Parts: sequence; C-alpha cells; structure tokens
Amino acid sequence: EAGRQPQFGYALYFQAFEKSEFPLLITFAEQRHYRHIFLDEEGCTLTAANGKAARLPYAQLCFKAREKRLTLKTDREEHIVKCSELRPADRQVLEAVLQKYAASINLDPDDFA
Repeated sequence: EAGRQPQFGYALYFQAFEKSEFPLLITFAEQRHYRHIFLDEEGCTLTAANGKAARLPYAQLCFKAREKRLTLKTDREEHIVKCSELRPADRQVLEAVLQKYAASINLDPDDFA
C-alpha cells in the first residue's frame, strides 16, 4: 500500500494543471494548407487556408505523429499537417497536447531520437 501512495500524490499534484493549456491557438508559418488550429477543453478546430473549419473532438481523435507530417483523424475526416508548415516550437506544443488528450495516438518510434 505504501508503494501506491506516491502515484496517488503525483496524480493529485498534476490534477490542478489538467486542461490548463487551453485555450491555445497555433498559427501555421506557411499557410499553404492550413491557417491555424485552435485547441480548447473539448477538442481542436482546424481552419484550412480556404477558410473552412473542421471540429475534431478529442474523444474521437486519433493522432499520428511522423517525421514529416502529423495526422489528425476521426471516423468522419482526416487531416494531414505537414511539419514544415509549423514552427518547431509550435509543433512540440501541438504534439504534446494532442498526445495528452487524443482518444488514441500512434507514434513512430523511429521519428524520435
């Protein structure tokens, strides 16, 4: 029982920070395909260069990270974001938040050194 207590304390400590990342707006550096992505407590809204917006709830979101692209997919739609369109710091933040909240993730271990 003593071995479980630190985990419980750890979870309680971080509970206060849960969803503190939101709202979060990331603008794409090169706007060939997407203008920006807005993340809130329920999901993300990806706005295309043509102005169309797609709402992707975390509860349905499958997030895949690869070396040159990020894939955001639900049962109804799929969006592929080229990493070259994101600033490196923005990519790190986006990946971290999506890994934390997406319903499922698929990371390629060869892409991360």
